[in-house]
Amino acid sequence: MAKLTSRQLTSDDKAQWQSLWERSGRHLVQHWNWADCAATGVGSPARIGVFDGGGELRAACAFVDRPRKFGRMWANPAPAPWAGVLHGETKLEEEWLRDALSLIADAVPADVDFAETVLQPGMMDGRGLAWAGWNLQIHYTYQSVITPSTEVLSAAAPNLRRRWKKARDGGVEVEQGAIELADLVTLYDKMAAEKKVPGHVGGECWLMLENWLASEESGELGMQTYSAGASKGGPPAFAAMVAWDCGTAYYLLGASDSDAHGNEAPTAVHLHIFDDLTRLKAAEAFDWCGANTPSIVQFKKQFRPTLVPLVHAVRYSRKGLVADATRRFLGR
Repeated sequence: MAKLTSRQLTSDDKAQWQSLWERSGRHLVQHWNWADCAATGVGSPARIGVFDGGGELRAACAFVDRPRKFGRMWANPAPAPWAGVLHGETKLEEEWLRDALSLIADAVPADVDFAETVLQPGMMDGRGLAWAGWNLQIHYTYQSVITPSTEVLSAAAPNLRRRWKKARDGGVEVEQGAIELADLVTLYDKMAAEKKVPGHVGGECWLMLENWLASEESGELGMQTYSAGASKGGPPAFAAMVAWDCGTAYYLLGASDSDAHGNEAPTAVHLHIFDDLTRLKAAEAFDWCGANTPSIVQFKKQFRPTLVPLVHAVRYSRKGLVADATRRFLGR
């Protein structure tokens, strides 16, 4: 096997990264610009590359370098549930993957107190990270095949069909593109403050993502907002944003107005999203972007999605272990 080496990447490596991205499935959350967006307002992007003897980039992983009160963090680029390892291998050999993951782990700076990455769906072999001293955990996301809402409802839990009937009988109407992303972010920030959502993604990230996906550079990547009011022409009771690549659509952002509960606007919006994505033929799979919070799972599972396990790898320095224990004790 050819000798591999690893190092941190700079902007000079962007062309190689993008060339590898073109050959690796073209996932939205592994594009060079994704980490730039995720880091906006909270830190800076950090990337590690694995090179062969000829200097060709063979694998890569992105992080967000976030200075924290309790230590330096290299985080998985939110809000996607995974960023994974970018690679172009047509047949992923076990030994090659272990070596690549080990080299990625070796290139994380020693002064990083907490580092994490979440491997992509289907990549369940994280031993290269585990043998380098990282702890492996299992996180989950839900995924669904994109089909018209009639098919979704036919396979859904009975309670979802009752909720849809309530929304329909109540005159809930869904609009796409009617809410500006900035207004959706404002609604989300209000909801996050009321519910004390920890570490939620700030508005600067979303607006940079919108600007990128609206540019010619984004190509086949896209996004759309959806909203529904408690009454026709009224303010949104619920709104959401979905972005997609050539294979997967990602439910990245959703927010409800605490003053407009009970009209089933979230149910109507989600079903409309399936209809719109079916019409656009933009992707085949729908990633619900998480299945780890009990209250959220209760809603999502009514759509009968498939539960997908993800390897979440974490490395703490000694200082990081103390800092994390302190943070948890103080509730921060």
